[in-house]
Amino acid sequence: MADNIGRQEDGSGNGDLLGPGDALSAGLQRIEPGLEYLSRVVDFDKRIFGRDAWPRAVWRYELAQRGRYMAYVEANGEIAALGAIAGVPEAEVLTVGVDPRWRRRGLARRLLRELLDIALDQGRSSSFLRYELVTVARRPFMNSRGSGR
Repeated sequence: MADNIGRQEDGSGNGDLLGPGDALSAGLQRIEPGLEYLSRVVDFDKRIFGRDAWPRAVWRYELAQRGRYMAYVEANGEIAALGAIAGVPEAEVLTVGVDPRWRRRGLARRLLRELLDIALDQGRSSSFLRYELVTVARRPFMNSRGSGR
């Protein structure tokens, strides 16, 4: 799973995007989270989305539900990128976020791919993602997924 993290999408191996001091974990983790992840996820969400972050109560609700899945990558002991998906009855991508220090390395693309793989593994044939295009920086990512129009 972790083979594309930090590398160019063409798979050439040219263009390692992680420098010698970077401590990105060896791979992407896929979990069915519970409330034990609440503090880490809320902290990450606040760090990434600021005042637009979900309130703690919303995260508490989401993490307590069955059929919720997360994929994340750690760096230097904290979450560097996180995505979450709910799978009833069709797959809904709940969030995808990357810490600004780790952006432009293909992590959001990799997370979204992993979330869609989770949906397929759960037998979902369709998925959706609602988003607000807050910054111009997100446009290339959403356009590359066919939904930025």
